[in-house]
Amino acid sequence: MNRYDDLSPRALWWLQNLDELDLAESCAYYETVFEQVRELHRPVDYRGQTICAECSGLDPDGDSTDNPPVPHDQCATLKALQPPKEP
Repeated sequence: MNRYDDLSPRALWWLQNLDELDLAESCAYYETVFEQVRELHRPVDYRGQTICAECSGLDPDGDSTDNPPVPHDQCATLKALQPPKEP
């Protein structure tokens, strides 16, 4: 078994069909995208608790939320962006 055995079919396709420069450019692009998502789902203080601004639908003035406040550590979007944990 090697470290590529658990990759998705799409990830294997990338490794087999793209050269190092293509992969590096793709990694840089997606890191930028991830950073933009992280900025949307930023932690903010709301009435004494730290919530996810995007999931909670915080208004621009920070006075109210459109959704029930979502604790920042429970943000499903940020959890999805976490790298897998080592076994």
